[in-house]
Amino acid sequence: MSYVLALDCSMGGCAVGVYNAADPARSHARSEIMAMGQADLLVPMVQDVMKQAGIEFKDLALIATTHGPGSFTGLRIGLSAARSFALALDIPLKSVVTLDVLARGFVEGVHGEKRALDIAVITETKRQDYYVRYYDRDGEARSEALSLNAPEIRQRLEAGGEWALIGDAAARLAAEAQYQPSFLENGPLLPDPLIIAAMGLESFRKNPASMHSAPLYLREADVSFSKNPPRIIQPQIKP
Repeated sequence: MSYVLALDCSMGGCAVGVYNAADPARSHARSEIMAMGQADLLVPMVQDVMKQAGIEFKDLALIATTHGPGSFTGLRIGLSAARSFALALDIPLKSVVTLDVLARGFVEGVHGEKRALDIAVITETKRQDYYVRYYDRDGEARSEALSLNAPEIRQRLEAGGEWALIGDAAARLAAEAQYQPSFLENGPLLPDPLIIAAMGLESFRKNPASMHSAPLYLREADVSFSKNPPRIIQPQIKP
């Protein structure tokens, strides 16, 4: 298995990568931070990265994506595209937890004192709560992915350990919870599509038969209803 196409729209952007399993250094990726428009940009990004990699769709052996937690709309866009590619090309699909990708990226990118810290990945829900998952210093999950408020997260962090807070809501959480971590990540962060691809490939090699791609929703979608009474149209009966 040589080439894996990975894509992600679960957070505030769009990311695509072609992972060369035989020669990872020759992999290609592109990411764009954006609040909306992922549905319009995703397929052109896939075409662009495929061109950079110098391969055709028939060369792909696996599709990898994230299944959340994350944006309801973004998850639907990413998963729908991944399923469509896998079905059209008749190749397997693997999906991974978005927060796990961020934790892996942190572990692979840090060294020195930061390498000894436990990790809390904290991402936006666009509401008062947060998506969070806790990991040890090696990036192994210590909890399920959760939807928690600031006091609940602070209580867990203060229970023990020195923490690195990462994710696009890490700074908001630290400010709201009045918690000073050993390391705080600043700025927006998207899942690395090449890490998504590598994790998807690892999952496939462990269990080729499992094709899990159901979205991981930790809370209900934001839905508003009109306060105006519904309009009732009376049928007109001709005499």
